[in-house]
Amino acid sequence: MNTDKPGERGTSTSQWDRFLSLLASHPRVKEKARPHYARWVRTWQKAGGAESPEKTRSFFEELSRDEQLENWHFRQAVSAVRLWCRRIEGPDWSEEFDW
Repeated sequence: MNTDKPGERGTSTSQWDRFLSLLASHPRVKEKARPHYARWVRTWQKAGGAESPEKTRSFFEELSRDEQLENWHFRQAVSAVRLWCRRIEGPDWSEEFDW
């Protein structure tokens, strides 16, 4: 049985369920922001960010050059990916990464 959601190869439904539960219980993540947090993680995953700290850094550097992106959107993207890495997926490099 395939537990991946469309477009999220390698990410199980249980990981997304845990992430959504984490967001729901997180005091700083408002309900209306939850879908955006999930979107940031999916975008980062599709960009190959989960593969290495270098790809994650590159993802955020490219995102920071988007002149139409508000600063708070950038901070939200970093927060979303950091939560995913530290609490859901846990790549080896995430604890030392300069978030």
